[in-house]
Amino acid sequence: MNKGNLDRSGAPRRPARLARKSRARAISGVRAAFGRLMVAHAGAVAAEYTFLVAFIAILAAIGMVLLGDDLQQYFQGLADSIENASTPTADPFAT
Repeated sequence: MNKGNLDRSGAPRRPARLARKSRARAISGVRAAFGRLMVAHAGAVAAEYTFLVAFIAILAAIGMVLLGDDLQQYFQGLADSIENASTPTADPFAT
């Protein structure tokens, strides 16, 4: 082989047409693998969100059970305040 058919490392050069085809095949393979990964990952994300929502619901239920009486008193006081706020009171600035 003469020097014109060797690349910098001394290996024989491939024709440009073959290099383009192999590069296109490699890019296509990477795209396909990435697409499969994204589809598989989307299912994993949905499962993770499901577990997160279930965990939050369990924590909320435990909190309501432990604080049940206190919560009931709080909301009853809030309801009483709202009910009393709707009744008119005497104007303290009226003369």
